[in-house]
Amino acid sequence: FISYDYELLYSLGSNLGISSREGLLKLIYAVEEEGLDAISTGVILAWITEAFKKGLISEKEVLAKPDWGKYEEYIKIVHNIIKQPNEFYKVAALGVHELGKKYGGEEFAIEFNKVEPAGYHTGPLFIASLIIGARHSHLDSGAYSMDQKLLKAGKPVPEVKEGFKMIYEEESWRQVLNSLVICLFARGLYKPEVVLKALRGLGYRFRSVDELKELGKRIYLKKHLIKLSEGYDPLKVKVPKRLLEVKTALGPVNGEYVRGIVKEYVTTVREESKKELL
Repeated sequence: FISYDYELLYSLGSNLGISSREGLLKLIYAVEEEGLDAISTGVILAWITEAFKKGLISEKEVLAKPDWGKYEEYIKIVHNIIKQPNEFYKVAALGVHELGKKYGGEEFAIEFNKVEPAGYHTGPLFIASLIIGARHSHLDSGAYSMDQKLLKAGKPVPEVKEGFKMIYEEESWRQVLNSLVICLFARGLYKPEVVLKALRGLGYRFRSVDELKELGKRIYLKKHLIKLSEGYDPLKVKVPKRLLEVKTALGPVNGEYVRGIVKEYVTTVREESKKELL
């Protein structure tokens, strides 16, 4: 039995031009067998393919002939990422950031703070969230859903301050939801009022929804203060050039808008940390 969801279908399927169901399942199995992260592996395979086709790397390095849709070649590469038979694969095992730095092709190396992202090219809020999220993950705030709601409602991209506020409030609330160990697919059922009632039933003495949300903000700020104190500088993280080139359903992503949200994040975390909130 081979399990899969959207992430794998994207990263190891459409992302690589694979249309064969059998081929996709074989590639997923190879990735699972080796214990690799499926999202990162898919992004790495895509980078290797484009770099190979552009002549930045050759069969001498790759020990295969990667091409879009050729799952057999990708399976060879997956196993070699683990075996690391040469210098190229030692670098490949570190991700696309290191590959782009050593072999060129940084403009199509899709990563945020050396973390390869999931396949949600929905708009500027999602891209900004990958820079300022605690784990640089689509699960930090689910900002792809915010982009989608703007599209569905026919609304324009919000001002920078409002855009950051949307991400900040959602990721703060998710600190509460994740502490409850819920499945985020069901997050819509866990309204603040429902969570408050459930916790009270277990003997927790939260006085209000606001108090619960304040707890989420404290957890959020503590996580992010640790990142900043350990040297993480979100202002130095570049938006991958490829993501600025490919249009989203909301139109092209404005890099300055994204940087504005990042600046708002840095200011907010530092200001809030000075209060008695923590």
